[in-house]
Amino acid sequence: SQLATARENGDRVLTSAEEAKSSMAAELEAARNDVRTRTAEAAQAQAEAEAATRLAEEMKSRLASVSARAAESNRQLTSQLATARENGDRVLTSAEEAKSS
Repeated sequence: SQLATARENGDRVLTSAEEAKSSMAAELEAARNDVRTRTAEAAQAQAEAEAATRLAEEMKSRLASVSARAAESNRQLTSQLATARENGDRVLTSAEEAKSS
């Protein structure tokens, strides 16, 4: 009788231990899956950040190039305007000289 009770108690303890082991194994697997998912998400986020950084650098480079071209165009237009003013002044001077002759 005591032996039977001890066996029953032992069986209950063994069953509880197996259930706990199974539950812990399931929790461990869920945690591993969560880590895998988060690792993949972190890798994706890092790849997206690197792509965004590359794009920002490319846009910065393009902007610098456009800015340099705009500055060169501005210098050329300023020079052409100065030349046009000089030519206009010469034409005006010639016209005034011709008028006074």
